[in-house]
Amino acid sequence: MLSLTLALLASAGLSAAAPSAPRDRLDHDHCTATAVDCAATADGGCIAATSADGSPLDFRMVHVPQKTYGPGEKRAVYKQFQNYPRIVDASRAPSYAPTSPDQKPSVPIGYIDMPEGTTYGYWDAAYGVMNEAGLSMGESSCSGRLSSVPKGEGPNGSGALFWVGELSDIALEVCSTARCAIQTMGKLAEEHGFYGSVGVKEAGEALTIADGTEVWVFHVLADDTAEGAVWAAQRVPKGHATIVPNVFVIREIDPTDGDNFMFSDNIFDIALRL
Repeated sequence: MLSLTLALLASAGLSAAAPSAPRDRLDHDHCTATAVDCAATADGGCIAATSADGSPLDFRMVHVPQKTYGPGEKRAVYKQFQNYPRIVDASRAPSYAPTSPDQKPSVPIGYIDMPEGTTYGYWDAAYGVMNEAGLSMGESSCSGRLSSVPKGEGPNGSGALFWVGELSDIALEVCSTARCAIQTMGKLAEEHGFYGSVGVKEAGEALTIADGTEVWVFHVLADDTAEGAVWAAQRVPKGHATIVPNVFVIREIDPTDGDNFMFSDNIFDIALRL
């Protein structure tokens, strides 16, 4: 096993190490993700869940229907915006159509190529939730030492294309398994860049990802160029469960164990550079 002290995956100030606060002084904005392996549940179903404790948020649960892409068609990617309305785009879903004259169409910050064929329909909230194939996700923002900004907001128009909401949506559109979702999100984040919510405090993101047979934890944050990404994923062991309370929870990676770990090629080099 290769131990990851991983400065890049370490918190800039772990909330878990902070003193306990009186209950009437607890802050909001602490989302917690949960992952439960199928063998640990009474009915044999894997679980990925989340508590979305941010505020203010657009809490609508929106059904995004299937969409068929032809040769060369592209998909719009929008900047993170979680207040109401998070997206104004009737072509994404009828519920995202404008409801008043002051709701102007959202402007994409970029586009990606989509494979020919028909996507899965799925449910979208603050992040992607679950698709019609039974692939489901939970989310928790995490602190980290590497951060980026949305494309166009960095020096000379630089920046990253993806935040975790759009990554999770695309994975639910094209994947039916947790492994496919991780590989898809990791590849897109590496190629187009990833940015978190608020500087280093929420520079990284964690997703719990479940299908009908297994559940995984996925961590992602910007790389040290601010235009790529570094990521890691670990399968929850049989009969086990885990939570992600706004801190990265993967501590060791075995690069020879492809059944239980996936990660970006740059992960160890970046850790050493930091």
